[in-house]
Amino acid sequence: MTTDRVLLLSLRPRFAKAILDGTKRVELRRIRPRAVPGTAILIYATAPTKALLGGCSVSGMLVADPDEIWEMHGHLTSVDRAEFDDYFAGTDHAVAIQLTAPWTLAKPITLDTLRQKWDGFHPPQTFRYLRAAAVRGIVPPTQRRSTA
Repeated sequence: MTTDRVLLLSLRPRFAKAILDGTKRVELRRIRPRAVPGTAILIYATAPTKALLGGCSVSGMLVADPDEIWEMHGHLTSVDRAEFDDYFAGTDHAVAIQLTAPWTLAKPITLDTLRQKWDGFHPPQTFRYLRAAAVRGIVPPTQRRSTA
């Protein structure tokens, strides 16, 4: 980990699974997170899953015109062009977070467990930052399994 922060992403279960199985290698966002290559990412799957499933790392980040992002990375996003255009409607920039080294937890960590471990925890609407030390307490490296 190159920073003292971890990026926690909330994703629909379909996208969380695609990242963790290595088929989705670019995460799209309208707002650029402050993350540099090497930043650790935790993947939280929203309802109905409601669990932390695993993670990956940032390998790069690009902010550009949505058409440029689509041309460069569309095939790595696990969305079709219509979904892409709907998501970026009304904005003149898109963020492509390039992902690497996905891993899954041997056992997902449920929302109830996260709330017990992290007092006052609420899954973020899109993303949030966590202290790396807090993450080490709940996601020990021995629970991780490489998926790529």
